Amino acid sequence: QLLFNAAPYTGTDGTHTVAMGFKPDMAIMKMRGTTGGGYGSNLWDTIRGDDYYIYPGDTAGSVKSDSTSLEFVSTGVKLDNSWDGLNHSGETYIAHGWRANGGTTSTNDDGDADSTVQVDPSGCFSILQYEGTNDSWGNAKTVGHGLSKAPSCMLLKNIDKTDEWQVFHDQVGDGGGSNAACNSLVLNSTAALYTNQSYKGWGGVMPTSTVFTVDGNNANGSGETCEVYCFANCEGFIQAGKYEGNGDADGSFIYTGFRPAYILCKSIDSTSDWYVFDDKRDGYNPDNNEY
Repeated sequence: QLLFNAAPYTGTDGTHTVAMGFKPDMAIMKMRGTTGGGYGSNLWDTIRGDDYYIYPGDTAGSVKSDSTSLEFVSTGVKLDNSWDGLNHSGETYIAHGWRANGGTTSTNDDGDADSTVQVDPSGCFSILQYEGTNDSWGNAKTVGHGLSKAPSCMLLKNIDKTDEWQVFHDQVGDGGGSNAACNSLVLNSTAALYTNQSYKGWGGVMPTSTVFTVDGNNANGSGETCEVYCFANCEGFIQAGKYEGNGDADGSFIYTGFRPAYILCKSIDSTSDWYVFDDKRDGYNPDNNEY
């Protein structure tokens, strides 16, 4: 069963479907050219619904679109608009889509706060929302993620306000382990890893097989909705890890155990861009890291 696909397409200014081979529950759409100065990637999902998107490269909260801009359909995503960020005639784009549960959600009460969750068939990818309860630091709470094991990577965004994305990765502490829960990367920033121990958006506690921990007003603001995209390592599908660069022309070899169709990477030691590679743009490896 196909759980992810990358689909290059060309804009039309009109109605057409970007075929992915299944109905995605999370879709990241990105213009590859520079029409109108170029547009950043925009993320859509079936928990917020067709009418809302969010920018992975920006601090803005969830944005309401024209109701006909994008629709999740059985074969991919249907576009019916002329917005340059999605569908400018003749412009090239890339769509990345992940399957979860077809937009069907359930309430997860494993944590201190209930979450609204949908999980993919592998049990290793979930999309969830929860409501914050406290604006101050030191009032951590747990949230159920719905996965079959502890997540190895999580992307969190408070969708009600302008604020940074938080990225948890279980290998970004000193050798991983408990230090990773005190560190965070920022998806909308080129900054290196935040290692300040006072910056504990993840509560300083590693996620378990049922819950993760959040703290602070960007992840637990009173009455504010946060959305989280959770990934757990899964043979043949998902692998989160780290590697050391070697500076050689041939580069480093990173073992994943399978041929990846999508790669997201970032230097944690220095200021640098985030890079996205996939198996559809410009062949498999060379020069397709545009996001």
